[in-house]
Amino acid sequence: MAFRRRGVGLAVFTGQTRIATQITLQRTGLLNFFTKIVTADDVTEPKPSPEGLKLAMEGIGADPDETVYVGDDPDDIYASRGAGVKTAAALWGSVKRSELVALRPDFTFSKPVDIQHLSTWTLR
Repeated sequence: MAFRRRGVGLAVFTGQTRIATQITLQRTGLLNFFTKIVTADDVTEPKPSPEGLKLAMEGIGADPDETVYVGDDPDDIYASRGAGVKTAAALWGSVKRSELVALRPDFTFSKPVDIQHLSTWTLR
């Protein structure tokens, strides 16, 4: 993945359980792309609390000023803002597409491949 080649850390923060997350990431071939995985099992407060996002960022040494959190639910946008990071809406397959757009995220992506167009200069 282009991000890893550029030295960009990748983490997951999801409201799913650890087992469900590992199954999903294995089935999609994405498990090895992430340095840190934070699930509902790792937090005391679910989204929209930024707790899990902050744990994920700590796990990869991410600077909030250079971090984008991509999510498909309004609670992801709220968690991003609570953690002080850029927001991105993953619109593919989201059942809450219009709600996501109405929250005016910093970035919107119609398909997964669009995410690769992010670069460090867009975050400053």
